[in-house]
Amino acid sequence: MLFTSDLVASYAPDVKRLRRFEKIFLKSGESKKVNFSISAKDLTFTNNENQKVVEPGDFQVTIGNLRANFALK
Repeated sequence: MLFTSDLVASYAPDVKRLRRFEKIFLKSGESKKVNFSISAKDLTFTNNENQKVVEPGDFQVTIGNLRANFALK
């Protein structure tokens, strides 16, 4: 599961939003590589005026216990 968080926004959307997931089946001891892609559209939220917007700023992506921050300009 891939979650995004908008760290600074004019309107506070959900703290953590599910953006992608892939259901996989693993045997005991098996590992598998899963790739996710996101776009600026995936970072939109609904503002106070019921409009879908994406704002530049700092974001965080979380997959399992891994986290990475990035800036959208």
